[in-house]
Amino acid sequence: MLTDLHCPHCRTTHALQAIPALYAAGTGTEVTTGDYHGVGFTPYGAVPVVATATRTSTHSTALASALNPGPGTRPIEGLLLWGTLALLLPLIMLLPVSAMLNDATEREDLAQAMVVGFPTLIAFSVPTIACYWIALARARQNQRIRRGRPLAHAVWAAGLYCRRFPINSVCCS
Repeated sequence: MLTDLHCPHCRTTHALQAIPALYAAGTGTEVTTGDYHGVGFTPYGAVPVVATATRTSTHSTALASALNPGPGTRPIEGLLLWGTLALLLPLIMLLPVSAMLNDATEREDLAQAMVVGFPTLIAFSVPTIACYWIALARARQNQRIRRGRPLAHAVWAAGLYCRRFPINSVCCS
């Protein structure tokens, strides 16, 4: 527990603030609603268009951004989706390759079909492998971030900031 609430540089208390309080004071969310109207064109002619839109935006000061509690996790769902969709390429190419292998009657034809077919399958599998590889790397990185968050948050929450000494003033003593 932190009992000494003095800045280690200037030994005063009036310019000292907690890091979580500075972060919360410098971050805000704004919700705006607007009415829009105009003219739309359809196959039947011009029609009036009336709409309402709600916009939510988050603003933060430079100090609050610098005192961010930690990195966010990176999404992997999009990579998994693209990797699964890219899996269709080798599956589609499997049809002509298997047809070439079935039609090969002689040994030379079979060798030629294998020389052409298997590298083609491997080449069409590269996007799938790349997407899954990157998704796995991101999942590992996200797991490391989640594993370290409790300890990092405890250190961040105990930090103090002195406004008199802004250079090197984030202290956790």
